[in-house]
Amino acid sequence: MITEALRLQHESIKANINIIDVVRHYTPLKQEGSNYICKCPFHNENTPSFKVSKAKGIYKCFGCGASGDAIKFVQEKEKLNYMEAMQWLATFHHVPLDNLQSSPSKQKNEQIRPSYIPKDIFYHSLSNYQNNNFVQFLHTIFDKEIVDEIVENYYIGTSTYYNGGTVFYQVDSESNVRTGKIMPYNPVTGKRDREKKPASNWVHSVLAIKDYHLQQCFFGEHLITENPLAPINIVESEKAACLASVWFSDLGIWIAAGGKEGLTATKCQSLKGRNVILWPDNDSLQEWQAKAKSIPCASIKVSTALFVSRNAVEGQDKADIADYISSPTARDELIDEFRQALIDYREDEHGMAGQWQIWEQFKKKGLRMMDRVQCCQQLINDKIFLPEE
Repeated sequence: MITEALRLQHESIKANINIIDVVRHYTPLKQEGSNYICKCPFHNENTPSFKVSKAKGIYKCFGCGASGDAIKFVQEKEKLNYMEAMQWLATFHHVPLDNLQSSPSKQKNEQIRPSYIPKDIFYHSLSNYQNNNFVQFLHTIFDKEIVDEIVENYYIGTSTYYNGGTVFYQVDSESNVRTGKIMPYNPVTGKRDREKKPASNWVHSVLAIKDYHLQQCFFGEHLITENPLAPINIVESEKAACLASVWFSDLGIWIAAGGKEGLTATKCQSLKGRNVILWPDNDSLQEWQAKAKSIPCASIKVSTALFVSRNAVEGQDKADIADYISSPTARDELIDEFRQALIDYREDEHGMAGQWQIWEQFKKKGLRMMDRVQCCQQLINDKIFLPEE
């Protein structure tokens, strides 16, 4: 018999359930309009026929007929009864349930332990960057030294799943590799190659690891513990985190949620006690503003600083920081900033030490040596900046 107290607690759990987070805990989802699709987790199939509705909080497989809500999904996946499934969901969504009696089966599910990618496979993929299209794109906008730093800091891997494939590994705060997102890129534009099918995949799926218990973390989460006092900036895409870590390094650590729906309660547990800034894409601002209210951190801000300027510069309805940084406009702006800094240095007569500081400052910002040299040469040609005698 369910008491009134238990009924109220169950209602509290139901109010916190996000069926997208629950299903994605077991299998990757792809957004299709207002719904999400994937291959059915209850039977083998080649073409995705499993649809999940976030608005309705239900799922339906058009292949095997499986359907229900998040509670039914957990019951089927974990082989639990109703009460045990509620306990599982309470633990998953961090909702306290003080009055539920414990049982061995509940205690077994109280700690949901993730699976990890074998370290030998992980380390083996951290190479062959001449055949990694995303890394080759980075070389078109940054000097080699900066590119090497990005690749090393974020554990970017190479995959043969796509020709020139890139792996964005999710390494947690204890250096465990939760999984890796494999993505195809155009080496010239830096845009995702959407001609490839599927549009992306996962390392654990490609390896076909049996009974893999996927529990995702932020891309770059390992950097949080390595820099315990730094502010944490969260963007949607892995590409944006990589680029912003160079151009806006003075703002702190840059990590990625892995998409609009990637800012989940489970991932955000790693943000406790930290100062956080969210940088949503143009079409995610309202959703991330709503999610910010429940993130367990010391302070949080949802930034709109680049929201208007990105649209003005790019003329796009949907844009992110990566679009801005990799645009010719942004490069020209940085060159102009470098030029003005050199002119100010001449007026203030700081000497060679000041010039060197400016040179190093813009090197760290990602301005290529070729651009810096050309800018200095132009200043000399215009007789604005005369070399030291």
